[in-house]
Amino acid sequence: PGLPSGTYQVKVSDGVNAGNADFTVLISASLSPITSQASPGYVGTKLTISGVGFKPNGTVTIKYDDIQVATAPADSSGVFSVTFSAPASIGGDHTITASDTYNTKQFIFTMESTPPPVPEPLLPEIAAKAKAEAYFDWEGVIDPSGVTYTLQIASDADFNNIVLAQAGLADSEYTVTEEEKLESVSKEEPYYWRVRAIDGASNKSAWTGAGSFRVGFIFTMPSWAIYLLFGLGALLFGVLGFWLGRKTAYSSDY
Repeated sequence: PGLPSGTYQVKVSDGVNAGNADFTVLISASLSPITSQASPGYVGTKLTISGVGFKPNGTVTIKYDDIQVATAPADSSGVFSVTFSAPASIGGDHTITASDTYNTKQFIFTMESTPPPVPEPLLPEIAAKAKAEAYFDWEGVIDPSGVTYTLQIASDADFNNIVLAQAGLADSEYTVTEEEKLESVSKEEPYYWRVRAIDGASNKSAWTGAGSFRVGFIFTMPSWAIYLLFGLGALLFGVLGFWLGRKTAYSSDY
């Protein structure tokens, strides 16, 4: 029968004769690849757990810390094997558990703790003039656990007053939207921007240096003024047409 690992006593009797014997249930399982601080795994690393001695025809559940990541059927002999990917999680040690109704095996998986490289800012250039819907660009970086970017724009070089922040950017560029467009500022009081990379194991690069830029003053005419100009234009066009018509008629009389 499917039993937890351990030693059990088996009693045998034919009604006249009786005997006892110890019966030991052994289970074993292994995790591949083996990881350590010196040789860690990454987000997405393919992990394989194989085991014997589990509950025959049972279901083995695999958990990464407290998150279920896979299940596997054991055959009639209690043998199973399952492969899954290491999920996004912070750097350091994590517990992987393989368990059926009766048996449990645990392993340690070490997630990498190395931050990604610092991106190199490209646009806007230092002290450049940008549009209100400014375009930001930086060199993409590579990390085995995958990477996203966080962009910050502030009105001071210490980034105490954040004007706009965007996190989880998959691309190494960002364009300010219509709803986010920046107000005009002078070159004496510019905006500052910086970016950093964050990998799938939550390791963060250092921030780039703070780049400064300004947004030029843009004259915008209210809608009522636009309508007024259209009206005046139409009126002037009408007056001009009337004057030319009168002039033509006067010339024809002479």
